[in-house]
Amino acid sequence: MDGIQLLTGEQRQREIPALTGLFERSVQATHAFLKADEAAHMSATLPALLMRVPVLAVYCKNGRMVGFACLCGRELDMLFIDPAHMRKGAGTALMQWALAQGADTLTVNEENAPARRFYEHFGFRVTGRSEYDSLGNAHPILWMKRP
Repeated sequence: MDGIQLLTGEQRQREIPALTGLFERSVQATHAFLKADEAAHMSATLPALLMRVPVLAVYCKNGRMVGFACLCGRELDMLFIDPAHMRKGAGTALMQWALAQGADTLTVNEENAPARRFYEHFGFRVTGRSEYDSLGNAHPILWMKRP
């Protein structure tokens, strides 16, 4: 089935390898600023994060998962798109879904300018900054909010 699908419980567990692969491809394409060990650590911690996030949505096209987004309350916690499907509507579909769910905050790596512009296109504005990412790496994070 194409479009947005929510993954819960056993579905999530079954899709962890595919989600991790998609995440790794997306990070490789968009996070050139990460060192190899930082990217590997993120990938290793992803399965546990995906299992405990309250809401996990995937976007499928032609029966294939091409992106996913996670919500924690009103925060868009993650949004990753397979590089082969970037700029083809998957990110927009997931963002529109997240906004419809009430998402109004997120964080983005300052070094990921295309992602920042994408979020700004949807009305998000920078409200704060941290010198370090959530793993303690020296990659500044921007907090963004949508009015």
